[in-house]
Amino acid sequence: MKILNFGSINKDYVYSVNEFVNPGETIKTNDFKEFLGGKGLNQSVAVSRSGSKIYHAGCINKNDEKIKKQLNEWRVDTSNIYYVDEPTGHAIIQVNTNGENSILIHGGSNLEITSKQIDQTISKFREGDILIIQNEINKIPEIIDRAYSQRMKIIFNPAPYSKEVLDYPLKKVNTLIYNEVEGKSLSGKITIEEIKGELLEKFPEIKQVGLCHSVQHTVNELASDLKIPVSKIRYLSAGINHVAYFLKFEELLDDGSYNDLYPALKKGYEDGFFPRPESMTHARCPNKVRYEMMKRVGYFVTESSEHFAEYVPWFIKAGREDIIEKFGIPLDEYPKRCVEQIEEWQNQLEEFTSEKKIEVPNSVEYASQIINSVWTDNPSTIYGNISNKGFIPDLPEGCAVEVPCIIDAQGIHPNRVTDIPPQLLAIMRSNINVQELTVKALVAQDRQYVYHAAMMDPHTGAELDLEQIWQMVDELIDAHRDWLPEFLKSTV
Repeated sequence: MKILNFGSINKDYVYSVNEFVNPGETIKTNDFKEFLGGKGLNQSVAVSRSGSKIYHAGCINKNDEKIKKQLNEWRVDTSNIYYVDEPTGHAIIQVNTNGENSILIHGGSNLEITSKQIDQTISKFREGDILIIQNEINKIPEIIDRAYSQRMKIIFNPAPYSKEVLDYPLKKVNTLIYNEVEGKSLSGKITIEEIKGELLEKFPEIKQVGLCHSVQHTVNELASDLKIPVSKIRYLSAGINHVAYFLKFEELLDDGSYNDLYPALKKGYEDGFFPRPESMTHARCPNKVRYEMMKRVGYFVTESSEHFAEYVPWFIKAGREDIIEKFGIPLDEYPKRCVEQIEEWQNQLEEFTSEKKIEVPNSVEYASQIINSVWTDNPSTIYGNISNKGFIPDLPEGCAVEVPCIIDAQGIHPNRVTDIPPQLLAIMRSNINVQELTVKALVAQDRQYVYHAAMMDPHTGAELDLEQIWQMVDELIDAHRDWLPEFLKSTV
């Protein structure tokens, strides 16, 4: 199997600024650096650094031979990169002190791809080979058609989005990679669930699954508390994202049998040994909320304690600092983590741009596992979020549920999970109520349903009376007015 990336090659001119330049304004920059970039080039380099052979096809200016030389050093095959008279594509990038960027792109040579180049390049590849494309080059429909006739597997990232994408032969694409912005443009919908539903209807051949990492992280933390290798743990989790529970949590014994670990988890918490400080993913976030929930409902929830506390009415209460202290709930954790992550990303940018080789270690995230199973037909199991079509029969049809899914070359195969204890279903439904009303507000374009969703939110309802809830919703809508659809901006 060979991998071809028909994509853009840019020169990135990066300027460090305090704030983005405004119309009619001239500002000084703090720093300037020049890099090679472009969505296409970046993806080729990433594939190369993952250890796979990658062939890049595209165009650069005839005087930019050094670009090919650099790509060759990065182990990217450049035999399908053509020289043209147009300037090499380039981007002017402002990066402010918050780590945000503003980008101006000139297509240049990226828009000089010819039918002859497409035919000469794709003719070198065969059935089952992979084509990666983005939307920064010309003749995308022709490239898709030619690769489809060659029976290649096509991965398309429609970024940067343009209205022409809607006329591309997307039904010939095997894998569509999009973020929320492109999803809204492709589907004409607003919410994530609406976007997924519309795209699944438009492109039924394209498989979709929502991902989280709470299950994997929690398994690691509990294994650490129990001092048992993760490789010896077997588990079953199900529910809705962030409100799913481990229905089974077992240890593989030497004789091949399995031992239920819930008695050990409950005794460890009762005796004050669990959670162990060294098991915490984040030092400021002990797992006490989740252990307390296990004590009360019998099962361990997958989402972190600091986040799960926001979904239920029992742990965060005005005037009850004793509860906050008892369960170690860091109310300012997310703003702190955002500041730390922005600093970490800036450090990573500096590290990655100065290193010739970047080591990418395995993580608990599912993406690489899914790609491997789809392209090699080597099955794997993930915990995915999909539309409920009887997969959890005790939850509403069509709501988003999180269940074990087997991934292979044919796609996603969700498992059906039954007999979830009623107390767990009740907690899940309390959050599904809010989700359904939020979706109803968007579909019906009716602001009243936003108030009703807030009414039903377990934490909100435990803290505020109805007048306060209405006032809070009005204040939130007013504060976020610039990012909200028109129907929400009119007062009721």
